[in-house]
Amino acid sequence: MTKHTFDVEQIQPDAVLIIIRGEFTRFASLTDAQQFRGHLEEVSARVGKPIFFFDHSLGIEQLNDQKLAALGLQRIKD
Repeated sequence: MTKHTFDVEQIQPDAVLIIIRGEFTRFASLTDAQQFRGHLEEVSARVGKPIFFFDHSLGIEQLNDQKLAALGLQRIKD
């Protein structure tokens, strides 16, 4: 697998989360995907920020309390 490098100097000090978008199908094998995950974990530890890898085909939906209520759902509070 090709070693991916990330320029950690581009990460802004006020960033709280890093999202990397890619394609899951680009990995030739499960081993390649695991090695990439390990590299992301190394970078995350070095910069002190969590890193998420999302496939381009995935989307994120955010629901607040009002949107939950519109769906007939309710957040369970501690």
